[in-house]
This record gives sequence, structure tokens and C-alpha cells, in this order.
Amino acid sequence: MSAIALPELVHWPSKTKNGGRTTIIPSTSDAVAIGRSFIGVTREHLIKLKQYGNTSVKVITRYRDNAKTKTRTITLSKYSKDWEENFTQYETAAKEITLGNPDTKHAITELATKLMNLALDLQPAINSAYCGFERWEEGDEVLMDLLKEGDDRPFLRRKRGEVEPRAGKGDGAYRIIINTDVSWWGTPEMNAAVMGAMVLCLQQFAPVEIWIQQGWLGHCEDDGVSLFKLDFNGNFDPTQLSFWCGSKWKDIPFSLYINRSIGRDSNKTSTLPELPCDLFLRGDWMTLGGIDKGFDKKSPVEQNQLAAKWIADTCNNLLFGEEEQL
Repeated sequence: MSAIALPELVHWPSKTKNGGRTTIIPSTSDAVAIGRSFIGVTREHLIKLKQYGNTSVKVITRYRDNAKTKTRTITLSKYSKDWEENFTQYETAAKEITLGNPDTKHAITELATKLMNLALDLQPAINSAYCGFERWEEGDEVLMDLLKEGDDRPFLRRKRGEVEPRAGKGDGAYRIIINTDVSWWGTPEMNAAVMGAMVLCLQQFAPVEIWIQQGWLGHCEDDGVSLFKLDFNGNFDPTQLSFWCGSKWKDIPFSLYINRSIGRDSNKTSTLPELPCDLFLRGDWMTLGGIDKGFDKKSPVEQNQLAAKWIADTCNNLLFGEEEQL
């Protein structure tokens, strides 16, 4: 079995305090392929251990939150079984990334729509509905019935006096970077609905692109941060965010396999965005809005109210705020 050829990657020395080497992976599908390459190399290694007559393996665990390590010796049989279980988890993760969670699709989509409407009610400025527009000789959208009738003002434009929304950092698109290094609050389903509602709000004004940032920082020459843009085939589906907003496999095995495959050996987390973006989100992103480890103990009504307020405030600041966003 030979290793899978890796896609062409783009690297540069980090321009932030994260340090190390920044790596851009072309797409989500390329990231998945890189992880599968690691699986192929590891299986070859397991075969060689058996051929060499090894019966036990020394395993060293390095903890991300501190400098501690743990060493233990296990049988080769147990070692191989653990790897195969992780390989299965990786393939399950790859399927969820592409298709979302089919068991919760309806619930996530329904909640995302509800939270978007609540946010629009709380903050009318982020609603690009016709009430914020006026008819004019030229504009952003044409009213076909008036155009056919020869009306002298068949277009809609944003009412003068209204603040124009900022241009996004992604060549006009609003760029959101999700940092998966830190565990997220709440359930993946609720998190995906909140993120999905925010994206739906922003899409009223411009396209939205979502990047995943994964840090494996340390002292090795190849250590650093990896980023790739999520692939949305067709319309944006909020359910595709559930993996990145709380899956237990987003860090290990998914991110681990990708970064081991491209030569990273350390495990420190990243704290700053490695690309210009409009919004940078870590797992502790909503604590200042009252959405934290106790969020899941609140009633559904309280959860929705807090989430909608965060969405409304965040979108309004991103679109019209005076302070520069990360």
C-alpha cells in the first residue's frame, strides 16, 4: 500500500503571534484526502511492526493544555485495534463534514430560520427587506412588473441616509474563520443553528465564506496553523456546520491526522486568525453574551433569546460597526 499523493499546499511563515508555519489547504475535500494519506502510512507502519515480530508498543500521550506527557506500554494487538477504531471515526467524520448530520437536519434548519427571524426583529438594521429600500431610477434589484409597465422608477435601492454595509474581507465576501482548537459550549445542533442563522443574515448583503483554522503549534519546523475553506455545493446548509461546532472528532482524529500528515508534531493551540477576516470564532466565542457552559441548562426560550441577541449584535457590528473586526 503506497501513500496517497498530497495536494499542492501553500505555506508562509506566520504573520501573527501564533508563530510557526501557516498552511493553506485548497479545499475541504483536499483536507479529507490528506487525513486519509496519514491512515495509509499508519497502516503500513502497523504491518511492519507485526512483520518485525513486535508484541508490544510504547505509547506516549502529550496533553494540549499543559506540558505533561504520559507513557504506557500496550500490546500490539490492542494498539492496532485502537488505530482501526480511530480510522473508522475519521471516515464517519468525513461523511458528516460532507453531508451534515442526517438525523438532525430538519431540527437544525428549522431552528436556524427561527433564530434568524428573531435576530431580524431585534435589530432591523440587519434586515435587507423591502422596508429598508426605496424605488428609484436605478438600483440593486428590479421590480419586473413596474419595468414592464414602463414605470420611471422600477428599481429598488437602499434608502439614502441608511449606512451602507462594510465590504467583506474575503474579496467582498464576509469571511468567517472557525477555530476548532477549543471545545465548544452547548450541543453541536444548537451551535450549528446559531452559526447558520448568522450566515443567513449576512447573506442578505453579500456572499459568506467559512474557513476552518486548526493549530498544532510548537517547536518543530513544520508546526503551525492549517486553514481550509468549507465546500458548499449549491445552497448553504446550516447542518454542515454541526461537525465544526461541537463534534468530538473534529480535533482527534480529524485535525490530528491532517496535521500529522503534513509534518506537524506538536499540539499547542492557536489564538489569532492567520487570514484577514470579518469574524474569528473560538470555542469560547459567546461567553461574553451569556452563552457559556451553563447555556444548556437554560430553557429553550431563554436559549433562543440569548442566541438571537448575540446574532443580532454580532451581525450589526460586522456590517455597520465602527470598530475594526479581527
